[in-house]
Amino acid sequence: MTAARFQALLWIYVAITAALVASVIFPNYSAELASAYENEPPTWLMSNIWVMLPLAIGLLFAWLIGLVGLFFFKN
Repeated sequence: MTAARFQALLWIYVAITAALVASVIFPNYSAELASAYENEPPTWLMSNIWVMLPLAIGLLFAWLIGLVGLFFFKN
């Protein structure tokens, strides 16, 4: 595999990840499903958001460092 093809695959991965994040931030579901979600009791994750936030930020930072490392990968 050439370096250009490897970087193209990485950019495709970044684009798919961005599409995934956009679909989570801007969901497209029916009004009935939205009201059902609103009527659900809060989960442990949502009630303890300040506990999970540092973990999420740490995982995001690790993912970004790994992705940058893949872009600078050489044979």
